[in-house]
Amino acid sequence: MSDDDDIVAVEARPRRSSRHRRPGETVSELSRERTARNQLARRGLRLYRDRGKYRTSSHRGGYQIAGSLVYGADFELSLDQVEAFATALLRRRVLPEMLMKQLAFEAKRRAVGE
Repeated sequence: MSDDDDIVAVEARPRRSSRHRRPGETVSELSRERTARNQLARRGLRLYRDRGKYRTSSHRGGYQIAGSLVYGADFELSLDQVEAFATALLRRRVLPEMLMKQLAFEAKRRAVGE
């Protein structure tokens, strides 16, 4: 028996992806999400992602920011909106509730104007 018989070629298995990763989602998007999640956590907020299988009027496949108030209650926020909220929160140094109320008011004004 030679030494070559003992060595068995083992193919590297592909890394298992997260079962919560969306089709077509890249690693950079996950990194952006993690950064926004950490920024919000510093201010006492939580970031939730809609993991529902089917899209409905109350589950739109986006993100929700929750604290004492909820912004994006129907999971309608995109990752860009979440990042903008997190950076605005860190820059302005205001209470999260004040910023959430202001953004909700601006969204209502835009909806009425359309």
